[in-house]
Amino acid sequence: MKNKILKEIETMKTKRILCLCLIACLVLPLMSLCAFADDDFAGREAKFGSYVMFFDNVRENPNDDEFSKMIYTSGTTDYKLFTAGGLERYKPATEEGYGVELHGADADPYSGKWGLNLRDWSYNASTDSYFSIHYRVKNATNTGSVTSADTCNNGNNKPVHLKITMDIQNDVWKTYSVKLGDHLVDNDGNKTSAECWPAGNDFWGLALPALEGEGAYYVIDYIGFFDSEEAVANEAAYWEAFHANGVLPATASVKAGFYETAQTVELTTETSGAEIYYTLDGRNPTKTSNRYSEALAIKKSVTLKTVAYDPATDKYSPVCTYSYELNLNATPKFSLKGGVVTPGKSVTITTTTADAVIHYTTDGSTPTAESPVYSTPIPITGKMTVKAIGVKAGEANSAVATVEFGGIVSSDIYWSFGGLVGGSADGTLSETQGVYHTDRFGAVFGGGIYNDEFGGVVRPVSKDVAENAIRIESFYFVDKNEGMPNGYHRYMTLTYKCPVSVQLEYHPNHYVDDAARDASRSQKIPLEASESYKTIVIDLWENSETWKDWVGDSNFTLQFFYDGAEPTTVSILEVSFHESEENAKKSKVADPNTSVSTSEKYTEEISVELKSATEGAKLYYTTDGSAPSATNGTLYSGAITISQDTVLKVIAVKDGYMDSSVMTFDYKVTLTVAQPNPSLAGGKYEGNQTVTITCATEGAKLYYTLD
Repeated sequence: MKNKILKEIETMKTKRILCLCLIACLVLPLMSLCAFADDDFAGREAKFGSYVMFFDNVRENPNDDEFSKMIYTSGTTDYKLFTAGGLERYKPATEEGYGVELHGADADPYSGKWGLNLRDWSYNASTDSYFSIHYRVKNATNTGSVTSADTCNNGNNKPVHLKITMDIQNDVWKTYSVKLGDHLVDNDGNKTSAECWPAGNDFWGLALPALEGEGAYYVIDYIGFFDSEEAVANEAAYWEAFHANGVLPATASVKAGFYETAQTVELTTETSGAEIYYTLDGRNPTKTSNRYSEALAIKKSVTLKTVAYDPATDKYSPVCTYSYELNLNATPKFSLKGGVVTPGKSVTITTTTADAVIHYTTDGSTPTAESPVYSTPIPITGKMTVKAIGVKAGEANSAVATVEFGGIVSSDIYWSFGGLVGGSADGTLSETQGVYHTDRFGAVFGGGIYNDEFGGVVRPVSKDVAENAIRIESFYFVDKNEGMPNGYHRYMTLTYKCPVSVQLEYHPNHYVDDAARDASRSQKIPLEASESYKTIVIDLWENSETWKDWVGDSNFTLQFFYDGAEPTTVSILEVSFHESEENAKKSKVADPNTSVSTSEKYTEEISVELKSATEGAKLYYTTDGSAPSATNGTLYSGAITISQDTVLKVIAVKDGYMDSSVMTFDYKVTLTVAQPNPSLAGGKYEGNQTVTITCATEGAKLYYTLD
């Protein structure tokens, strides 16, 4: 048994502690001592939470900025910035030796009078995540159930709201927790996804219920995120026992949750001399229950409850609960990550469970033992959802595995910045305006040029009309029609010019949280200065550990970093993405164009000529909506006559070159039928007359009346 002795002080890390403090440590918990050790204190670590911030070593913010009150505190892995707009005063530790006091004061700019703000601290919360705060209250007169003001967090540009109701009781430690998916609402009051809260924000706010009464305040021990209510309760029980210098709970080495393999669980307590007891039937353990002596082998779903008992004091620790759900029939695995894939891809399904048979569906329905048996890779033919289970005699079916495919995207994707629209007539764009390529996919938005300290100068983005290039410092692409590049596109070809050397960084904009964003960033790639356009090929896999795992489900950003004092400009002529290095190095046939504009409506038939700036290119076209290619459509040989509404799609091809993009030209043609011409003019006649009616429009049908 691994017991840690907390009541004995073995070492001292600082000489700044006075003898008086040494005497005090004989009667105070170690945490009280550590709280007074100033910067030497590294902070507590959560026992059960996924992401927890403790308020022990709070310090003044050395920098002045827009927030009214700021303190630093130790977080799970590093010091974090904690902002409390209502923080009227604070102590390095409360009289208990830990936590921070929060007093109502002037309104915080984001969370109100009793609000908390946390900066540089975000967690990728899920719908099933629990948010919890461990607190006690002093001097409040409005005891009982009290609801906070509205908290609104704008995570990932999706406003979410949370009101919390806490039990206000003076001088009693309380734990508040809330399952985010059950309580977060959007601007209209509808339940909304928790994935956007608080991840993606460099700070986020929380409004606590307002306290009434002179001198009323909170003492906040910690706040955090947890995977279950059990974990919330276990964490609170642990620290309450810790603060009270009581018997510390018996903790398990394996986190509660779902597992597909047998688990070996060790139990430990940090109270010297304590014995550990446990049950596996859901009942609370006592010293008459199973006494722990060796690691437990968990081979089926059970509820493990643990307790530590100190025979010297005849006292128990709080009981901790761990629910283990086991299914030893492993969930099948897919060879592809999903998302949009390039042509010709097939997905393979495997299982690690011996003798298990995989059954699958491709229509999104839940597979059963009656579903088709998997035997060969499944071709990805478009947008589809593949689900699979493992079936084995004598075992429960595995969990359902799911992979979603968004469709097929070309192996080669191009953005050429000629024919851009948007902004003002002279091509000038503000930094927030978008630029779309006419009849193509992709959008470009202006950003800023960054120096090596992320300060930099934001400049307007402008269109270089003479060179058909986009003059820009930082931009990101958004899917318009034909799909985004993704991890299958290993190579990027960039045609650029810049008067000075710069560094290029690329990354998807899936800002789930700061860690995910930073992990997606590539190494900075040096780009040499060039007064004329220069083309380079970049291996995206080589420069980014995460690019190959990207499924193309968000925006894509290129950023140019420059450490000069004066702003500079990078001009981008074309960016393309390729599955093969061979294609990345090929020149591309110039996109075809036509001799007749599509911006007008025509009342007579038109004659349309096709052309490409690439000498020797062949042009193929279709009028049935299908994509033309060298094997589909009509080879262009002369002007095309169009006498009705027609969607003309054209591609240019040439041996040794990459095919052009498929260009679409939508012509609106409504012919006017000539006026009918009777053989006999109107007038008064004697006797019967024969009248012939003709029309100069070939094929026209004539209708008449005699009344």
